[in-house]
Amino acid sequence: MHNVLFLCVLLVAAPALAMPTPRMGAPVALTGPSVTAGDVFTGLGATDAAFYLAPAPEPGDALTLPASDLLRIARALGLSWRPTTGAEQVVLTNPATVIGAQAIEAALDPALRARGAPADFVLDYAAGPPRLVLAGHGPPPALRVAALSYDPGRGHFSAHIQAGGEAWKVQGQVEPVVAIPALIRGIQAGTRIGPGDLTTLRLPSRSLQRDTLLEAESVAGMTARRALQPGAPLRASDVAPPRLVKRGESVTIVLRDGTLELTALGRALENGAKGDVVRVVNSASGRSLDARVTGDRAVSVGGL
Repeated sequence: MHNVLFLCVLLVAAPALAMPTPRMGAPVALTGPSVTAGDVFTGLGATDAAFYLAPAPEPGDALTLPASDLLRIARALGLSWRPTTGAEQVVLTNPATVIGAQAIEAALDPALRARGAPADFVLDYAAGPPRLVLAGHGPPPALRVAALSYDPGRGHFSAHIQAGGEAWKVQGQVEPVVAIPALIRGIQAGTRIGPGDLTTLRLPSRSLQRDTLLEAESVAGMTARRALQPGAPLRASDVAPPRLVKRGESVTIVLRDGTLELTALGRALENGAKGDVVRVVNSASGRSLDARVTGDRAVSVGGL
């Protein structure tokens, strides 16, 4: 009887073994070259925990196991766990130090300038934007350009970059950049463009059309020929000088003959921008004549 009571006490006092469950919540950082069941489920024995599932993702990448994969793993291990919502998942990461294009370009920039690269340029990489990955997690190491070849005529470059005891080859094109005017807001057809409507856009020179407007002075004061979108290069065909004289409107006619200058009121028979020659009629005499547009509702006769 004493032994039976002692056994009952042990059964009551012994903690219940936790049922293995998926490691949901925060991403799980892998520590080896493969994914094991112990990386996915908690509470497994040593043998089950070492069960191989898959190779680890590449350094810096992640692997997400949805509820369907977790169920298959649980069944393979003979576990009683089952998903309840279907939204369960485990995220596995392979810690790494990732060095992006911005850090790489910061290292390449002075080296390329020393070899004759233009004052303002962007890099176009042969294999897309570089992404250097070092296994293990930690602060990014310093980059060093170990070797560099650059052809200013063709714009081609090839560089060997070292970091953390590893080296990578990066190659591509050095593209000169030009600053051009662009709209900061959409403009409707017929709207005059003011200096406040413009911003500066930096683009590789070879991406521009031959008639791209390169100076803000070529755009400010012009009228949109069509609806124009913001943030895009402007072409000569997109704008036109504003109509300073409109058909049917009153105009001031300035008549010049040597040192003599007279003014008269008239009416425009044609539309015209500054510098255009249009037909106008003198309101007093009824005589029509050719005049050059000089300003807003102003034309000049003489010295055409």
